[in-house]
Amino acid sequence: MGFQEKCGRAFVNGYGENLYEVTELKKIIGHITDIMLLGSVILTRSLYFHECGDDREILALENRTWFVLAFRRLAELAEITGQVKNAVILSPEVEKYKETIQKLRTELSMLFFRRDELKYVECPNIEMQYMLAIGGLEIKVYELYCESMRLKRGIEIIQAVKNRQESISIPKM
Repeated sequence: MGFQEKCGRAFVNGYGENLYEVTELKKIIGHITDIMLLGSVILTRSLYFHECGDDREILALENRTWFVLAFRRLAELAEITGQVKNAVILSPEVEKYKETIQKLRTELSMLFFRRDELKYVECPNIEMQYMLAIGGLEIKVYELYCESMRLKRGIEIIQAVKNRQESISIPKM
């Protein structure tokens, strides 16, 4: 992207002396809008650690946090300005995977659409047709079942009265 080494002084002049401290960077990170300047500062800072030769210092929590904040803002700026697509060249294999993923997403959304159509349209329609065609018959079957159970219970009561050798009074039943 054309970042320049040793651009730290311009960054300090534009955004303040203590910008290499995480607390200060958190305060100003949202105001940084120059993608080239931010990228150059990240490059300069990483080269500083590389030239010092102390890899442990760059891994310190404050330095890692600083880089995360800076790279996150750089990514936001690149996305806003549209430089992300121009800066990254994807291999044909990655493009093929992206196309496959997109096809699978489309297929999955169509399957969800079909499932919802079946669940919320077709099934209720089939249930309604069933109720219209067979529901009335089921009600008649249930009414006849209830009547037969009542008659069976009547027979049981009559049998119990007969077993006790009592006189049968149908109206009491």
